[in-house]
Amino acid sequence: MMVLDISDVGVLDNLFPFHFFLGPDLQLVSKGRSLQKVLPDSNRFEESFDVIRPGVGMEMNFDSIASYYQQIFILRLKSGKKGMVLKGQFVVCPNKYFLLFCGSPWIVSENSFRESGLLISDFAIHDSLIDLLHHFKAEQMAMEDMRTMNIQLQEKNIELEQLNRDLDHFVYSASHDLRAPALAIEGIVEEIESGSAEIEKKQQGLQLIRQVVRRIDDTITDIINYSKNSRLPVSHETIDLQLIASEIFDSMKHLKKHPINFSVEIDAACALKSDRLRVHSLLRNLISNAIKFSVDRAEGSTIKISGSVNNDVCQLRVADNGEGIPEEFNDHVFDMFFRGTTTSYGSGLGLYICHEIMRKLGGSIRFESESKKGTTFIIEFPNNTSNG
Repeated sequence: MMVLDISDVGVLDNLFPFHFFLGPDLQLVSKGRSLQKVLPDSNRFEESFDVIRPGVGMEMNFDSIASYYQQIFILRLKSGKKGMVLKGQFVVCPNKYFLLFCGSPWIVSENSFRESGLLISDFAIHDSLIDLLHHFKAEQMAMEDMRTMNIQLQEKNIELEQLNRDLDHFVYSASHDLRAPALAIEGIVEEIESGSAEIEKKQQGLQLIRQVVRRIDDTITDIINYSKNSRLPVSHETIDLQLIASEIFDSMKHLKKHPINFSVEIDAACALKSDRLRVHSLLRNLISNAIKFSVDRAEGSTIKISGSVNNDVCQLRVADNGEGIPEEFNDHVFDMFFRGTTTSYGSGLGLYICHEIMRKLGGSIRFESESKKGTTFIIEFPNNTSNG
């Protein structure tokens, strides 16, 4: 970082009569002779100036201003000679307790000079040269900003086109997934109402209705989770993984008639801070899949969640000994509305949502599977211990 060592304020006044020293609390500790004329009563930075450049991303504090030391600053006076604009750069004093602004008014014409109310003696001899150099540098930065904005705009357009394609596919598939079971219910109800069906057939029909309603409910839940993940900001809350996982399993274990041995073993060196809603949705989808595709084996059906939590990352493994995923489906498991088996009554959104959740959290998800033997999903995402 550039460091200035000037002990003689008189020298500063001759070189930069509009200089000022800025303290850690953004107090104007000292002002140059000419700046005192245009800002006689103002002693705080934020009360004295509007920062025109740099603006985007800069916070109004000492460290943030110091980090932009290589940038040209354009400051518009709020008080005194309102409308006057200073151009210059900040440098850090040797003790690093103060920032020094070296610059001059942006005088672009004789009229603007007259309107400033200042005298020739208020300006340094080199001000006109500095002003010219700043003008060219400001134009160059403006062109660079424009190029960056154009690149970002192109990237956003590509992203928007992809989102529109995904939305079209989503609406088509979701409407089919909701309409098909609704029509199935209508057909079953008509058969029951006709009175021709036997008691056993009616009971089977009611059981089918329960299954179809459950499928509709799962689809709606997945659509809601998909929507929330797309639009809600990421939050950071303390999360009890063991409690969440156990509650999810208890609410879903009825989906299969055979017993399932469920366990959670997490080595937590510290608390986990992440997005509770997204972590819950992630575990719900993975546990739900493990239950749906579990197999009543002689050695027992198992679902095990294991992993670790440290200050930086949470690593989890959700393992089962269920049906497994056929190898030919490996490249499509995380696709929207993909179903790897005809026996599934799910929406086909669950694993797609898991993948999108990891993308939002800045993490990753992958799997290892063997058909007829089981599947393990490996998840890794940041532990945001520094937030909240």
